[in-house]
Amino acid sequence: MKKLILMIAVVSSVLLLVSCGGGGGGGGGGGSSTTTTTNYSGTFSGDIAGTWNMTADSSGKISGKFNDGTVDYTATGTVTNGKIVGKMSASGIDIDFTGTVDSSGKVTGTWSNTTIGKSGTFTGTKK
Repeated sequence: MKKLILMIAVVSSVLLLVSCGGGGGGGGGGGSSTTTTTNYSGTFSGDIAGTWNMTADSSGKISGKFNDGTVDYTATGTVTNGKIVGKMSASGIDIDFTGTVDSSGKVTGTWSNTTIGKSGTFTGTKK
């Protein structure tokens, strides 16, 4: 159970990072009439570890999955001005993640759940 919760936390962090990259690249101003998505992928580590992939849409909403080698975890969040914020919930436990996406598409961030005392980092790139 603790491993699942940690994985969820990691996936959430990655999703947040992906969101920042997708939403931050738009620059701002008026909206585009076409839907554009940006894909990101990477790894997460800490109390649990694995891989992640996410998509950020033109409005800054992110969605994706983290995988610890056994289980896929779904995460959601937003990216605004290069900052990613998200939350993942499973089995009554919330895992928060935050991060950034830079202008080159590099994603970095952290994930944590203070209730279970688990945390870690995530990194990735724009695909």
